[in-house]
Amino acid sequence: MPVIPFIYKLGAFFLRHKWFPNMIGNSYFKILKVSKLHQKRAFRSLDKILNNGILLKLELEENVDFSCDDEDEIKSRGYIKKHLEICGYSEKYSNLDTTIMDKWNMHTFTDHKINSDKIKVCYLKNSSSNLRDIFNYCLENTKIDLNNICPELCAYLKYKGYIK
Repeated sequence: MPVIPFIYKLGAFFLRHKWFPNMIGNSYFKILKVSKLHQKRAFRSLDKILNNGILLKLELEENVDFSCDDEDEIKSRGYIKKHLEICGYSEKYSNLDTTIMDKWNMHTFTDHKINSDKIKVCYLKNSSSNLRDIFNYCLENTKIDLNNICPELCAYLKYKGYIK
């Protein structure tokens, strides 16, 4: 969540161009990491999503609703690998040498409408559709090494007191 959206959009535009000095982008991201301002704003946004959101289950068909060979909308914008990693991509679960979508980050075809029969609300066995309940269930039942794979999620969990 950018503090000043115009500056963020301007920076995102310039970072995509090879002639723009990477030193400026690197400095910007370094300041964000040190100040933690951006992180705390992101944590508050995640809290709002978890408290007010629902999770949808989409029964999509490959080559009808999406394609695994489609371009990733972020990776295809021309950012350097280091900036993609700072923005949350990781070579642990993303191929940063290609602009093809990763399975964890799929999207439907542009301007493609999904039939409402393919969209369902996710529920836990206890009938809760609350996103925070589903999030907590996933945390309790995951075998993923979150510290290794999702360091920013771990920072959020520490911030909220879930883990030490």
